Amino acid sequence: MRICMISGSFPTMRCGIADQVWHLSHHLCRLGHEVSVVTSRNESTAAGAASATGEPRLEVRPLIESWRRPGPVVAAVSASDCDIVHLEYQTALYERHPMINGLPATLEVAGLRQPVVTRFHDLWGPKLFPGAGRLGLRSRYVAQLAARSEAALVSNDRHRRQLATLLGGKTEHLTNVPLGPGVPPSVTEEQAACQRQELGVREGELLGVYFGLVQSGTGKGLAALLKAIAETREIGTRWVCLGGGQSARDGRHQERLRRLAGSLGIADRVTWLGYVPDRQVSAVLSAADVCVLPYEDGAEFHRSSLVTVLSHRVPLVTTYVGCLPSPLRSGEHVLAVPAGDPAELGRAMSRLATDSGLREHLRANLAQLEDSFAWPSLARRTAAVYADVRQRVGSGGLGARREGAKA
Repeated sequence: MRICMISGSFPTMRCGIADQVWHLSHHLCRLGHEVSVVTSRNESTAAGAASATGEPRLEVRPLIESWRRPGPVVAAVSASDCDIVHLEYQTALYERHPMINGLPATLEVAGLRQPVVTRFHDLWGPKLFPGAGRLGLRSRYVAQLAARSEAALVSNDRHRRQLATLLGGKTEHLTNVPLGPGVPPSVTEEQAACQRQELGVREGELLGVYFGLVQSGTGKGLAALLKAIAETREIGTRWVCLGGGQSARDGRHQERLRRLAGSLGIADRVTWLGYVPDRQVSAVLSAADVCVLPYEDGAEFHRSSLVTVLSHRVPLVTTYVGCLPSPLRSGEHVLAVPAGDPAELGRAMSRLATDSGLREHLRANLAQLEDSFAWPSLARRTAAVYADVRQRVGSGGLGARREGAKA
């Protein structure tokens, strides 16, 4: 099968979706498919394209200088001679412009009959004009894209419910396929032990880690984590923060967090590594005794940081709103506390740090979920969606969904 994968982000851009596209495209190629990635044109994607030359079935084409004009995207799809168009959707990847929301209709008008499969990373609509969100217009663009796609992939039940609401309860073409780890496990136990030494973890100390973006306004809960570290300092845990930001504003946010750590008296216990190569990320996670991801809106599988930590089997304290996403269970796979409750967060951190038996219990149970988040399995599930779409659509024709969406 020939797949044209459209994504505004691709390595070496610092973006979780870029990592998803990289791993999915490579694993689809290993299944025998041919993948042509159409992405933004910049220095980062050019470097990523150069590093992808080792896979003969993968072509990376950093062509698009602006996502506001449909012509170059249509031309790229046409040139790919593909069977399926796979769109990675997050409006921020496409300059928050509505052009990408109309892609299925645009391709049809251009005479291109390939079905579109859209992966929804979030359900934010494009930027239109002040007040458009309150009028529900931004959501309409998301609904339009979902309705005109032959299949819509979501990574979690929350997004599935929200998208079903936008579609008036229609769910027959919605499919749950989790994200994979942005950084798959790649180091040995010996390499993980060396990483502990390099970080200065002493005998008898525990290594705790936070992994993810360090950005203003992303709801990661880092300030709450620092306060919880201060409350549990007697446990003897050295902490590492893995990840960084992308702008000057993010840099100012990180500086505020550093000052907070200093005012709490824990500056000497927290190491800020920032962005490091994937192999070092894997080494730190493999070396960690505890991880804390205190999301302000709760853990969900649209967060590749969560999936990456789970795939490394790191004993994890995280948060929930309403409930944990299936199949995770608190006390079996993770320890979960209500989002926005710093006291409960601190108690859970203390419990996990002081109970080695519980940590091993969580690790063992996470091993049983390993295939759920492994890239070979996720690539097969995605390819099965493509095959189902092609069977429904038939060769060279639009499916009933896109025909019906015009009515």
